Amino acid sequence: MEKITRTVEYPESVYWEDNVKSKLVGIDGRELSYFIEKTLDGIHLKKLAVNGKNGKIYLYTASKKQSPDIYESEKSLPPMKYKVQFETVILPKFEGHFIHSDIIKIIDNETKESIAYSKRYLSYKPFLTRVTTGIVHVGESPFYNGMRLQGEFPGYDLDGKVIFYYLKTTIQSF
Repeated sequence: MEKITRTVEYPESVYWEDNVKSKLVGIDGRELSYFIEKTLDGIHLKKLAVNGKNGKIYLYTASKKQSPDIYESEKSLPPMKYKVQFETVILPKFEGHFIHSDIIKIIDNETKESIAYSKRYLSYKPFLTRVTTGIVHVGESPFYNGMRLQGEFPGYDLDGKVIFYYLKTTIQSF
C-alpha cells in the first residue's frame, strides 16, 4: 500500500529516523556513506540527520559530510523541514517467521502533514528447518544474498519518489 499526497523538489533538511527493530534491515555504515554522498548535494539537500543504533542523532551537512555534529535527541536538533520515519510492523509470531513488514512515512515538519506513506511485506529467503516446537525461520534477510524481492515493490523507493527524486540515480530504500 502506498500513498503520496505531494512531492518536494528542494527538501533542504531531512531527519531520517530508522527505528526498524531487526538486525536484518536498516541502514548500515556502507549504506549510510552511500546515502550521504548521493543525497547531500548542497542545492536540494543541505542537511541530513540520521539516528544511530546508539540512540544519538548524527547531523551531516553538504560542507561536512565526513564529520557530523552529534545530538542526544530529536528535540535538540536544529529544525528539519522533513522527517522520514522507518518503523517495523510487529506481526504475529507465526507470520513473523516468514514475513517482514515495515512502514515508511514522510512528514512535513512545518505543517505536521504526512505527505507520503508506504507499508510493505517481504518474504524471507525460504531456508527453514523443522524443530520439535514447529517450523522456525533460519534464513537470511528479506533483501540480500540473491533473494528476489517479493512483496509490495513500489514501497522500496518511496523516499526517492517524494523527497530525493532530484537524484540522477535511484537510491535503494533501507
